Amino acid sequence: MSNETIDRSRTAAAYDALAAWYDRAISHGELPLFDHLLYPAVQRVLGDVAERSVLDLVCGPGHLSRRIAKRGAHVIGVDVSEEMLRRAREHARSSENAIAYYRMEPTALAASWHSTFDIVVCNMALVDLEDLDGTLTEVRRVLRPAGRFVFSLIHPCFVMPGCEWVEDERGNKLFKRVDRYFEEGYFGKEWYGQGGLRSRLGGNHRTLTTYVRALRSHGFLVAALDEPKPDGHALRLHPQVLGPQLRVPSMLVIEAVPDPRIL
Repeated sequence: MSNETIDRSRTAAAYDALAAWYDRAISHGELPLFDHLLYPAVQRVLGDVAERSVLDLVCGPGHLSRRIAKRGAHVIGVDVSEEMLRRAREHARSSENAIAYYRMEPTALAASWHSTFDIVVCNMALVDLEDLDGTLTEVRRVLRPAGRFVFSLIHPCFVMPGCEWVEDERGNKLFKRVDRYFEEGYFGKEWYGQGGLRSRLGGNHRTLTTYVRALRSHGFLVAALDEPKPDGHALRLHPQVLGPQLRVPSMLVIEAVPDPRIL
């Protein structure tokens, strides 16, 4: 099946419908890859955020927003889904750190936010966005000249549509089969493995080259890159889920900064 034949109608309603599952799954530790790989890697790349102004772009139910605010940052979150934002605001009421949440398109952020934020963070959401260039234009606009853009992705080299682990008769993973890497575009949820976020939403597959070229065209340089893998503690807790991550990474965290030569 060509990705051109797949239904591309994805609206805020789709994310509203996903919100209850997504919020519960993260809150109850049902996504070990997030708890033990993704969030630690994002926070590792972010470093010290105390007293920094941070925009959580496509914040969902605000789990990362709260983690960042707890470390002393001043956080604003934006999303297109009212249900995601409702849940984020509800969680924030019981937090000692104030977080403001707004409904905004990532390609149309508040006009008054020009050069406002020290950091823009976008967690696993660029694959949901059709307009990468429009989003990067806004990220660049709202960042301060010495700001940082930190974003995470499913790893485009190893988690593309149709990839799968090949197993023996006992269910032992032998190797990961990847293909169609250069076929970019939106692929529906049927192209992704069961149980994760992409199996419920689908996503826009882009090559690593496309991401880096897009960053460069919007005046960014890649400053850091992290391919998270589990530590011993995480492996003991979730050996079946996290063990394969020692062999092939499924996530990627990138820090991009404005190129000082073109400020």
